[in-house]
Amino acid sequence: MQWSIKDEPQIDANAGIYFLRTSVERLDEKATWEYYNLIREIENTFRTLKTDLDLRPIYHQKDESSEAHLFFGLLAYWLVNTIRYQLKKQGIKHYWTEITRIMSTQKVVTATAENKLGETVAFRN
Repeated sequence: MQWSIKDEPQIDANAGIYFLRTSVERLDEKATWEYYNLIREIENTFRTLKTDLDLRPIYHQKDESSEAHLFFGLLAYWLVNTIRYQLKKQGIKHYWTEITRIMSTQKVVTATAENKLGETVAFRN
């Protein structure tokens, strides 16, 4: 084993330092960091969904009930991820908890649909 002292790098005093270890040898530093952030984002979203949707440990007696519970959780995550993806394209990079906080202040919703006659109907609630 060999080691040497490198010149001290210029680090922003406000920046945090992360030490990440992976068993995947093909990943460079950038890819490892991106995977870490992706996993962190997924875990954070599931943590929030468990609270918002009351998804707690599964105590079902039948496999069908457990599968429905799991499916509902994954469906909810897919919906959250789709919403966050669309917002990120617009430059909004908030966590789900912040998005739900902001959206809870919205009081008016307008839904539009087309009826069988081809007319556009708007519902405002």
